[in-house]
Amino acid sequence: MAHSPLGDDDRNFRESQTSYCKLGIDDFVSGRKIKFSIYVRLMNDRYVKVAHKGEDISIDRLRAYKKKGLAFLYLSQDDFNAYVGFNLEFSDLRKEGDQEGRARKLALMQASAEILFKKIRHEGVDPYVFEAAATFVEASLGALTDDRVALDMLVALQNHSDFVFTHCLGVSVYSVMISQRIKWSLPTNKFKLALGGLLHDIGEKELNQHMLSQSKYDWSDEDWKAYESHVLLGYEMLKEIKSIPEDVRQIVKQHHENCAAKGFPFQTKKIAIHPMAKLIAVADEFCYKVLKTPDSDGMLPVEAIQELTERSSDLFDKEYLGALEEIFKVPRT
Repeated sequence: MAHSPLGDDDRNFRESQTSYCKLGIDDFVSGRKIKFSIYVRLMNDRYVKVAHKGEDISIDRLRAYKKKGLAFLYLSQDDFNAYVGFNLEFSDLRKEGDQEGRARKLALMQASAEILFKKIRHEGVDPYVFEAAATFVEASLGALTDDRVALDMLVALQNHSDFVFTHCLGVSVYSVMISQRIKWSLPTNKFKLALGGLLHDIGEKELNQHMLSQSKYDWSDEDWKAYESHVLLGYEMLKEIKSIPEDVRQIVKQHHENCAAKGFPFQTKKIAIHPMAKLIAVADEFCYKVLKTPDSDGMLPVEAIQELTERSSDLFDKEYLGALEEIFKVPRT
């Protein structure tokens, strides 16, 4: 595995960092008036404003930042929420002054950062492309877990099954990377995919822990029936989080449907599957193959993609599967 471009202190989520969200410089569209103030981070963890609300950011200015080695810029947490169209209502941990909740959130964010850069990043991916997607997911996770109900759900999933939680982080990151590859540039769409990846298997926290720790090859018919229930369980759970977009709920409900109408729970035809659910399905199957599970120690990404395209291409949307091939530079046959 190649060395991460992040320094050690970038991986440590201190309290001061919870108020700022790191974003890749390419996430900022040039030539348009910006709606939010933009910051750079200095070595001493201070943040300096480099663009004010209402300014134009030219392509030359962005290039100058890159030339100086500034690959990432920052928004305040509140501005990031507005940037991606996420409206928290009454359960914002910061507004409630919930010290215990903030401590649990910080622990979850620290664990997630470690998982992202130690277990999920693979050889073959451009380091900046991965880091841009991963930091977007971190910012999205930070916004989501300001909601106490969402935080409780994700902490419960992490405690219930480490590998399922790791899988959800992986699906979130690779879904964002696929969206970048196919030019889904609207931050709102990327945010929905990031949340969809983080929450797509949230229903599994209600499944038998011993069953989840076993290989699927050892499951009984009853185990499989229970497993297939997790999509509707998750869909119902997310009704408790009022700020979750309906598109994210559809991702959770449909991520196991497929283009051959042989998925579950409803064997939905390709034309009726939500586009974001079809994209998540590609990242979901890829991450199941490359990340460690009770079934395996994980495949190499190129091998996993080749297996997907050779054996299962009729099940997945070809545009999204092709984007995954391009991310890992897999030659098309």
